[in-house]
This record gives sequence, C-alpha cells and structure tokens, in this order.
Amino acid sequence: MLEPFFDASLPIQIHLISAIESIIIGPFVLLRSRRDKWHKALGYIWVTNMFLAAASSLFIHENPMFGPFSPIHLLSVLTLWGLVETVRHAKNRNIVAHKQTVKTLYVAALGGAGVLAFLPGRILNVTFFRDAEVQAFIAILCFSAIAYGVLRLILRDRPMRVVGNRP
Repeated sequence: MLEPFFDASLPIQIHLISAIESIIIGPFVLLRSRRDKWHKALGYIWVTNMFLAAASSLFIHENPMFGPFSPIHLLSVLTLWGLVETVRHAKNRNIVAHKQTVKTLYVAALGGAGVLAFLPGRILNVTFFRDAEVQAFIAILCFSAIAYGVLRLILRDRPMRVVGNRP
C-alpha cells in the first residue's frame, strides 16, 4: 500500500514526513498555554518541520510549468517567509502578529497544500486511494471544508492566558 511513497524521491519523502508531523504537532502548539515551556519546545519543532516541508518541496519537480517549478512552489516560498515572520514576531513579543501568522501558516500552508496533495494522480492520492482517486479527492474536499469550519471555531480569538511574569 505504501509503495508509491517508498518509491518516491528523497525530497518527496522528507516533504511528506515533515508536513504530516507539522499537521499533528500544530494543534498542540496553537492550543497550548502561551509562553510555557511546552508551547515553546513544540513551536520550535513545528517551525523546523514546516521549514523542512517547504524547503524540500523546492526540490520536487513533478509537474513543472515554469522551468523546474510549478505554481505551488510559490506557496513554499511564502511559507518560508511566513516562518521567518513567525519567529521574528515571537522574538519581538508581538504576540498578536505571531499568533495570526502561525494560524495562517497552519491553515493555508498545511491545509491548502494538503488538499492539493490529494489531487488525482498525486502520490498521496495514489498511495491511499489507488482505485478511487477522484471520489477520494471529492471526499477530502468535503472533509477539509468541515475541518476548516471547526478549526475556525476553535482558533477564534479568545483571551490569551499568559504564564509567567513577562509583560
């Protein structure tokens, strides 16, 4: 069942593993009490995985349109820029901007790109839905719309709990 993944190039394998780890770790970072040690440690792991996912995607050239690149590579560049902004906002203690940038990266870079990863003919779709690629993609679109709505409810602006004595 996982043959397409194991037969894929190293950049694709790195990309998929780091993206899946980012999807799993993301909610713990987003929902954790701010400024505690777990939020910070998981945040560093999440940023590292996001960096690996975005950087490795620049070496994936499955459907080139502009030289070796395709339009989805623009999302990789924007993700890398967003990661720099995320860290910069945290270091400058601009928590509102930090929080918004992380939310945007999680939803757009992971959610949006994740849905595109299941387009018929792509490795994830072939790996998991070999005999029903189109039906699976439609189901994933529906699931993603529901998940996005739930995520919006969970991550809506709510009072932040601050841990420690820092302003």
